[in-house]
Amino acid sequence: MSDVAGAFDRAESREQFEEAGRRFGAAFERLQKYVEQIDSLGVSTSSSLSADDRATARDPISHQVQGALVVATDHMGALQGLIAHGKTLPTFGAYSITRPALEAVGSALWQLLPPSRDLRVMQSLQVMYESERDLRVAAAEMTGSRPKANDTIPTDDPLRGRIEELRDARPALVGRRYESVASITQRLQYVDDHYGSHGMDRITGMWRVASGLAHGRRSMSTNALDRRISGASEGRVNVVLSASLSSVWNIYDCAEKHLVRLMNLFEQRGQPRVSSEEKMELPLWLSAPVCSPSRHQ
Repeated sequence: MSDVAGAFDRAESREQFEEAGRRFGAAFERLQKYVEQIDSLGVSTSSSLSADDRATARDPISHQVQGALVVATDHMGALQGLIAHGKTLPTFGAYSITRPALEAVGSALWQLLPPSRDLRVMQSLQVMYESERDLRVAAAEMTGSRPKANDTIPTDDPLRGRIEELRDARPALVGRRYESVASITQRLQYVDDHYGSHGMDRITGMWRVASGLAHGRRSMSTNALDRRISGASEGRVNVVLSASLSSVWNIYDCAEKHLVRLMNLFEQRGQPRVSSEEKMELPLWLSAPVCSPSRHQ
């Protein structure tokens, strides 16, 4: 039994744990700076982002993106509280906290990255509709009804009228459907394709790992978590699973990298248009080092 357990057991080393702890300590110091910078982000009236906002006036793109930044840093701050003040690291809970941060920054990058304003506007209108539809579906379900997701907003609803007004103001978008929106997976894959990400920098892959662990999927749990055989009886093997600080760091690190990309993109799109001879001031977070992921096996 001991030979079998030795081959199966997997645990984070003390060196890996301490290194992840140091990286988290530096990252949490950077996090406070990010929060302060998000509060001060602005959109110049002569900027590209300002034109995007006018084209999505019901819920401007910049507001949607800033909301995503707040959501991401809020979850990252929750993880800080858990790691800095918690006595133990929950087996699954840390992944439940990091997963929404990946979703928030990834979805916002998907909205802001396209080079075409028509595409940025269309995707943001889709998100507007999706958000309101989800709210109405939830309200209907809590009353005991079983609404069809695509039938929750009547065709004569003022929301549809406003979205269609904004859509049809752009000749390339006239009559385009806005009721369907890309899935979270598709949004994150777009981001990975744009940056040419590999390995642990791929937000789609790290999101799948975090999602699988947050939901306690058995295959993901037994292959991604630390594990040890604690005993066996009547043909059953008892396995104890636990999170490693290194694996949580890898997911947090991916979220932070994409948070910085999103903040930089917002800053660039929100600045006044300048000639190529003018030098643009770098945002503060560009000078903040971002640790490379630990290659914990």
